[in-house]
Amino acid sequence: MMIDYIYYLTKQRVYAKINYQKEGDIDYYYSANLLEYCFPEELMTLITEYNGIVEDMVFSSLDSIEKKIYTQYDLVLYNSKIRIFNLSIPQDNKIYFFTKYPTSRGFRDQY
Repeated sequence: MMIDYIYYLTKQRVYAKINYQKEGDIDYYYSANLLEYCFPEELMTLITEYNGIVEDMVFSSLDSIEKKIYTQYDLVLYNSKIRIFNLSIPQDNKIYFFTKYPTSRGFRDQY
């Protein structure tokens, strides 16, 4: 496991301290324990909405939520400056994310 921080690159703010590791056999997919966090309410609302859309498979609404998350909050892992995508917070103190943006044609470094 590795310790790092979820960091808002544009405004230079730390939102969480995490202990993360590779999750399963899926490329660029990680799980993490939230050690400390202070996500803004608006970001938490967007993440919750994003997770609900994915769960309900209402993919037509996904683009607008993703655009808000990725343009308003430029989230990276602080130590490596690698962007994170598809942030999911299904339960307290546990999160999942990709370090590349998954598409039907493979993975991309940016949204």
